[in-house]
Amino acid sequence: MAEQSKSTTDKLEDAFLAVAEESPGAMARLGEVLDALGEVPDKSAVAAINENLPVLVDDHERVATDKALQQVILRIAGMGGRGMPLRDALAVICRRVHSSYPDPAGLIRALGILDADVQIPEVCRRWERFDCLCEGNYVWHDSYGLGRIAEVDGFSDMYAIQFAGRQTFSLHACLTSLGFVRKGSIAEKLLAEPPTEQPPRDATSQFVDSIRNSFTPALKDPWIALDAILVPRHISSREYAAWRQKTKSASGTVEAGAERTWEQSRSLDELLVLLQDAENLEPSREGIDNLSKIYRFSATRSNFRHVLAETLAMLGEKSVDDTWLNEILMALPDETVSWEPLETFSKITSKLKAKQRDSWLRLVARARGNDWFVDATLALPHRFWSICEEILGVDSEPYARLVERVKEQVRRGEARADAALWLWEIPGGRGRDAFANPNSVFRILSQPVSGDHIKARKRLFELLMDDNSFQASLMRGGSDEGIQAFVRAIKTSSVLQKGEQQSLLVKIVRIFPEAKGIVEERQEIIAKRPLPKITSFRNMKQRYEELQEIINKKIPENSAAIAHARSYGDLRENAEFKAAKDEQRFLAARRGELERDLKEITPTDFSDVVIGDAVIPGCTVELEVDGASEIYHILGIWDSIPEKHFISYDTPLGRKLIGRSIGSTIEITDDVSGIITDIRALPEEILAWVKLPD
Repeated sequence: MAEQSKSTTDKLEDAFLAVAEESPGAMARLGEVLDALGEVPDKSAVAAINENLPVLVDDHERVATDKALQQVILRIAGMGGRGMPLRDALAVICRRVHSSYPDPAGLIRALGILDADVQIPEVCRRWERFDCLCEGNYVWHDSYGLGRIAEVDGFSDMYAIQFAGRQTFSLHACLTSLGFVRKGSIAEKLLAEPPTEQPPRDATSQFVDSIRNSFTPALKDPWIALDAILVPRHISSREYAAWRQKTKSASGTVEAGAERTWEQSRSLDELLVLLQDAENLEPSREGIDNLSKIYRFSATRSNFRHVLAETLAMLGEKSVDDTWLNEILMALPDETVSWEPLETFSKITSKLKAKQRDSWLRLVARARGNDWFVDATLALPHRFWSICEEILGVDSEPYARLVERVKEQVRRGEARADAALWLWEIPGGRGRDAFANPNSVFRILSQPVSGDHIKARKRLFELLMDDNSFQASLMRGGSDEGIQAFVRAIKTSSVLQKGEQQSLLVKIVRIFPEAKGIVEERQEIIAKRPLPKITSFRNMKQRYEELQEIINKKIPENSAAIAHARSYGDLRENAEFKAAKDEQRFLAARRGELERDLKEITPTDFSDVVIGDAVIPGCTVELEVDGASEIYHILGIWDSIPEKHFISYDTPLGRKLIGRSIGSTIEITDDVSGIITDIRALPEEILAWVKLPD
C-alpha cells in the first residue's frame, strides 16, 4: 500500500512539474491523474496536491483565461484543496465564469470563497447550487416544501420563491438552506409541464433513491418531497399512501403474506397510513417500546414536524386509555420540531383536522407543562382558545396567569388580536379593565396578520366600530381624559380610513353627548414656562476644550500665519494673507460664541430629574408613529445626536415635545404625526454617557 501511495505521489509531482514547464498536453495529463484518484483521494495524495498547488494558482492572469486550468482548480477544490492562494484563485474564476452576475462581490461572499470559516468543499457545493439558481427551477425547503424560483434580482442578491405562499430569500440563504432539482434528473422530468416521465406503477426502492439524488444536496428523507412531486400531478393522495406503503413494505422484514400492525410501524409515515383504519388502540409493551424509538428518532428532524403531530393526535384520539402515551411524551426533547418555535406549533395545530386538535393540544400540554402551554396559547388563533381554557381549567392558577399576561400585553399594545378578543369576551367582564388605552388597541389592530389570525383582527375591528360597550371602555367610562385620548387616537390612527374616523367620532357624541366640544377640538394649547439653559457635562467639557484649543493653539498659529504671509509683500494680491485673515475672523467669532455660551449654559447629569406627567429635559419619550414605536431621549442644548435619537430640547422637535403629556398628538413634520404613549426616566447607559468621560 505504501509503495502504491508513493507511486501516486510521484505521478502527481510529475504532472504538476510538467504543467509548471508548460509541456504540451500537461494540463490534460494532470486531469487524468486527478481523475484516477477518485472523489475522495487518500491523505498522501491530498498532501501532494496541496504542496504543488502554487504551480496552478499563483498566476491569476492565466487562471482568468485558461478554461482547462479553471476546471482543474475546481476539481482540486472539491477533492480537499485548501489555503488562501486556492481561495484567491477560486475568486478569480468566479468573477470570470459568472461575469454577467450584477454583484460579483456579493456572489463571492455568499459562496464563502474568501471566508476561512467555510470549508472549500462546502464552497464547491454552494457553487453547484448557484448553477441551478435560475427562474423556473424547482427547489426544496425543509419548512416550506417544494417551491419554484419566481424572480431573480441579482442587483440586490434577493430571490423570490413560490411555495404555497411567496417567500423571499437572500442569495446566501438560497445557497445554504435550499435543495435544488438537478438538470435532467427524474424529479425534473416528473415536474415538467407536461411531464416527460411517469412514476413506476410498481414502486421500487431504486426509484425512491433516484428522487433522493435528484436534488443537490441529496435529500436525507425523500418521502415528503415525493408526496409534493407526485400528488396530485400524477396520483391522488389515497393512491400515493398505498403506493408508499407498498414501497416501504417491499424493503421490510415482515414475512411474505403477513400484515404489519400499527404498533409494528417502522416510521411515522408508515404509522400514519396504518392508523387510518385502526380503532380502540391498546398497544403491547413491545409496541410502546417500538413507537418510543420512532418518536425519539423523529423528534428533532424538521421533515417530520407535521406527521409527528398528526400521528400523536390520532394515537390520543383512538386510544381506549391514552395514559400509555405518557412514556412517549416524556421521552420527547424540549426542542421537538412540532412545538418549537411557538409559531411553528401554531401553524401545525391549525393544519390538523378538527377532530384531532383537541387530542393534540391535550397531549402537548401534558408533555410540556402548564407554564409552556400558557406561552403556546398566546401564539394560537382565537378559535383554539376555548380548548386551551378547558385544558388549563378556568379556576386554576395557570389560567389566572394567562389572564394577567394577556391584560399586560393589551395595556402595552403588544397582544395579538386573538388574545385581545378572548380577553374582552371572558364572562363577567373580568378582563375589560385592560381596555382603557385606545392607542394600545390601535397598535394591536395595526399588527400584520395572516392565515387564521385574520378573523380575530376583523372581529376586534368590528368591536371598535360597532360595540358601544367596547367604545365606552376605551373612553374610560366617558371621562374627559378618556374621551380626549380616544378622539386623538382616532384622528391620528393609520388603521382607520377618513370615513371610519368620522363614523367613530359621531358615535362618541351619541354615546356621550357632552363630548361634542372635545370631538370638535382642533388644537391642544400647552402653556410652557421658560427653561434653563442646560447641557450635559460631557458636551460642556468638549466646548471648554474647544475654547482652550482656540486660545492656546489655533490663535497663536493663526497669528504666526498672518506674520508669515505679510513677509510676501503686496497684501492686495496675497492669497495666503487673505486666507489667514479669514481664519482670524472665524476664530474670533467662535471664541466669543463659546465664551458667551459657557457663561450662560449650566452643565448637568440629569440625575436629579423627577419624571412626572409632562415631557421635560432629561426624560425618554415614546411616540406611536404610523403604528410603529419611536423613542426619543430629551437632553440638553448641545446634546443632539439624531442617529441615536438624542434630541436637544431646543430643536424644533424638542420644542414641540416639551410640556406635552401622554396621549398628546405631536406634528413631527407637515404630514407625519405621533402620539405620546409613554414618558419615563433616561436609561442607565445614557445617564452614564452624559457624565464626564473617563
